[in-house]
Amino acid sequence: MKILILLFLIMILLFGLSLPVLAKWNNTDTTLLIFRFIDWGQTFSIANDRIITGYNGFTGIYTYTFKYSEANPLLGPHPTIEQVNTYFIACIGADILIAKYASPKLHKWWNIIELTGETYCITHNWQIGIQLEL
Repeated sequence: MKILILLFLIMILLFGLSLPVLAKWNNTDTTLLIFRFIDWGQTFSIANDRIITGYNGFTGIYTYTFKYSEANPLLGPHPTIEQVNTYFIACIGADILIAKYASPKLHKWWNIIELTGETYCITHNWQIGIQLEL
């Protein structure tokens, strides 16, 4: 529940910061934002998918096994919740900055490239059984 509240607050903050951008905002930007949130939830599921397989009483270190691995090289195969949140906040921030300051041509290509990537990631995650976790 805490994560859901945190994500909601982040969404409100990002929306508030993006109000000046709305003049240049279009349906493609909205679709990209929705896809980012879906991918964020799926990636959050990957980061949360830790099964404790052992504990070293001497060092106090747990060992884990993971059902899934993250394919994004920027996050690494087993990102932490903090890494996932930071990554997606940065991505959404970049989307807002591109919508606000980039030329229309760059804005269009950014959306095409990012939507293509997000569509692939969401579809692939869904096909291998990763659920959207909030």
